[in-house]
Amino acid sequence: MATHLRCWQRKQRIELPQHREAAQKHHRRYWYSQEVAAFIALGETAKRYLEHLATTHEPLKKQIKKLLALKDDYGAQALLDAMQRATLHQAFGAHYIENILYQEMTPQRQHPPVRLQQPHLNQIRLEEPALADYDAFVLKRTRA
Repeated sequence: MATHLRCWQRKQRIELPQHREAAQKHHRRYWYSQEVAAFIALGETAKRYLEHLATTHEPLKKQIKKLLALKDDYGAQALLDAMQRATLHQAFGAHYIENILYQEMTPQRQHPPVRLQQPHLNQIRLEEPALADYDAFVLKRTRA
């Protein structure tokens, strides 16, 4: 609870500096989460979309999780293309991206991800695998 001096002016915003600092700390906490870091690693398009997404009144953590799940289903490039298309129409939200991806293509992955018993291991996000490295390893091993 906070106490303020009474103000008779219309549409006047009264804030204490301590409240502003607490709100900024709360806002910064979202930007340092593991999901946000994985999302920003997609590139500049994802970073700009996240900045616009933060201005909406939707829960940011839930939106990021949904967008990362869409990345897993449709691929990183399809997600980035959908974000660019949504930005042109000022449509910021995971449900807009999901709708765009659903209308344009079907998911690449057909199998659900493996769920481990230890929940902290399920939070690990890996980058796209480099299959050329794996092929080189297998071919080197079969020749030896």
